[in-house]
Amino acid sequence: MSGNGRIWRHRFEPARLVLGVALIGVACVYLVDAAGRGDVPLPVLFALLPAALLCTAGVAVAAMAARRARGRPRDEPRDEPRDLPDVSRTGAGSAGPDAR
Repeated sequence: MSGNGRIWRHRFEPARLVLGVALIGVACVYLVDAAGRGDVPLPVLFALLPAALLCTAGVAVAAMAARRARGRPRDEPRDEPRDLPDVSRTGAGSAGPDAR
């Protein structure tokens, strides 16, 4: 938790979630085929990865459209404070072993 009582969280990226789930599904299909538990045709195996990428691209475009419809730029956080003190390591206020 930060000093002012807020919890800083990362932005939710639905395309990353969809890609992760799709790639886990592709890996499971490959494992089933390699273990001999099922008979998956070779064209299906080759089509799974591009299908997962296309599905992810569709979700990313939809998420971007939803963000634009809300009127907030993609990289601008919602609750970022504007008046933060300078905490750089080379700033005048640094307190290191050579500070006087």
